[in-house]
Amino acid sequence: MQFILKVLGPVSVIVCLVASCAAPAAPSDDATGEGGAGGTDEPTGQGGAAGAPLVGGMGGEASPNAGGAAPDAAASGAGGAGGRSAPDAGRSAPDAAPVVAPVPTGRVPMFVAIGPGLRTTISCDDGRSWVENRLEKETDNDFSHDETNIHGAVFTNGRFYYPAGWGQTTTRVFASENGITWQRLYQGGAHQSNSMVATGDVLLFGEGSAIRRSDDGGQNWTPITLPDKIAHMRLAYGDVMGGRFVAGGRDGRHVFSGDRGRTWRKAQGQGGHYPVFGGGVFVSFQRIGGNLVRSVDGGATWQRVSCCGNPSYIAQVFWNGERFLLYRNDSVWGSADGEAWTKLGALKIGDLEVMARNPHSGNYVAARPGRPVRFYNSRDGINWSPVPDGSFDRRGDEIKYITFGYGLPSANCR
Repeated sequence: MQFILKVLGPVSVIVCLVASCAAPAAPSDDATGEGGAGGTDEPTGQGGAAGAPLVGGMGGEASPNAGGAAPDAAASGAGGAGGRSAPDAGRSAPDAAPVVAPVPTGRVPMFVAIGPGLRTTISCDDGRSWVENRLEKETDNDFSHDETNIHGAVFTNGRFYYPAGWGQTTTRVFASENGITWQRLYQGGAHQSNSMVATGDVLLFGEGSAIRRSDDGGQNWTPITLPDKIAHMRLAYGDVMGGRFVAGGRDGRHVFSGDRGRTWRKAQGQGGHYPVFGGGVFVSFQRIGGNLVRSVDGGATWQRVSCCGNPSYIAQVFWNGERFLLYRNDSVWGSADGEAWTKLGALKIGDLEVMARNPHSGNYVAARPGRPVRFYNSRDGINWSPVPDGSFDRRGDEIKYITFGYGLPSANCR
């Protein structure tokens, strides 16, 4: 068998000159795009293992997500229709995802975690430790009906944002460039804030049964009346059909917008509450009841999906740049298209309602609901390890949202 060593810049490639050369061996988990030593020669942008590739999108939120709300399209882990892969949702190995842009100059990749009491804390070492724990109120008789309750978290255009407020108290929106110092951008009336989503300079958040919209990065806000009165709305953005916003209500109804959130229309089909975008489609789930629906036309129509042993409870659906991950209280399921689902493994730590992902290292972080707070890390979104005690401050209420972004450096985050 004959080989020749060909030099392409800094990379040496062995080229086989004989047609009968053996096929290359399948890559190991460390070479599939999730990181690990020796995976690639690309820089990580994050101080992790040498050789960890650049993977996923630039936002990686949840949405909690996610759990999080989706970042802007240019910085989002949720790809467009062209980014879809074959529906081989049964893969248990980590996913290979598109290469992402480098870390912006002068910025630090970081996770920002937020909870009631205006609690914030950040991680600048890929979720291994959490610093700068700050809060306005450590305890409350009922944080869910409190003016400091949190209802979303996003990163877009160099800033982290979150809304807060409930009921007869004042709705507020806060922004920060480093995850530590927060500026109040908006103070509204006596309404409940619900959810937040962003793309570029456009930010939306739910205020009561209406939406507030800003197209200047949160400096000014316009009220938007919806065609359907949606309670406890959750918002998502998808880079499809020119860009679509979707809002889901607790009763299973959805509305959608195709003009950057200025006007909205009723969707057809019932079921779902938490919309999530990925691979050119939206899926929407209800936590209690476990209903799952799917839209392939930008949120205009929704069809019921049967999956995952027909659970009565779904904790989270998360798009990781390659496939959806669905979390029951006892197992994790995967799907590339939101329709065909395959069980990936058992979930041994219970409910995971709050999570985000670093697209550079591929690392996931999550927080368990309730108190005391407990953070977790995962390389594949299936197997999770707790962050050791002493690596974070337990003061304050539970973490309700985590988002990934690029903040300005600070004394404890460089």
